Amino acid sequence: MGKAYAHKQGRTVTFADGEWTEGDPRLVRTREHGFWLSSTVFDGARALAGKTPDLDLHCARVIESARIMGLETAITTDEIVALSREAIAKFDDDAESYISPMFFAEEGFIVPDPASTRFVLSVFEAPLPEPKGFSACSTRYQRPARDMAPTQAKASRLYPNVARGVREVNAKGFDTGVVLDPNGNVAEFCYTNLFLAKDGVVHTPAINGMFLSRPLRSPNFAGSWAD
Repeated sequence: MGKAYAHKQGRTVTFADGEWTEGDPRLVRTREHGFWLSSTVFDGARALAGKTPDLDLHCARVIESARIMGLETAITTDEIVALSREAIAKFDDDAESYISPMFFAEEGFIVPDPASTRFVLSVFEAPLPEPKGFSACSTRYQRPARDMAPTQAKASRLYPNVARGVREVNAKGFDTGVVLDPNGNVAEFCYTNLFLAKDGVVHTPAINGMFLSRPLRSPNFAGSWAD
């Protein structure tokens, strides 16, 4: 979370163009749509000593994010899950890793060409920080409304607004910010979900399509998140 939650990246493995590569290869050209016009979507799951909580949900959500952005996906949730497990097996048994499947378009002007959609999977060591807590304050930067941005996709183009909020609160000495939606309701922290536990009850912001909620269970996944 905030300064305390910065990824300390270690070893990385990458799946692209049908093969695994050790490290973080350079895959994007200057004029590709994903770089130039920001068609990129991604998601982020965790592997903790071989356990993968909600891996299938994150893999399903990245496909849904791609659909929202007008991209065409030729890979299924189960196939992304299987590739993720291949990657996990390449690390030590006790490794703490971040699993990030991504889609982006190579071609298109303004509107991405769906047929040019490319898939990449990056998995890298990212130990969780010690649970020492974090600080937060409100930020003046809000989540965009649903008719202003693809708010229901985990799209890279949304993150410059996230960065503005993080810079603002970091300058005040806080780790992260509490972000409101355009209606003035609490939506989330700058880049993580927000919830409140009170009297044994967990409270979360009402889902209204203006921030990413927990991904839905994939209907075609036959495994268990605890595998």
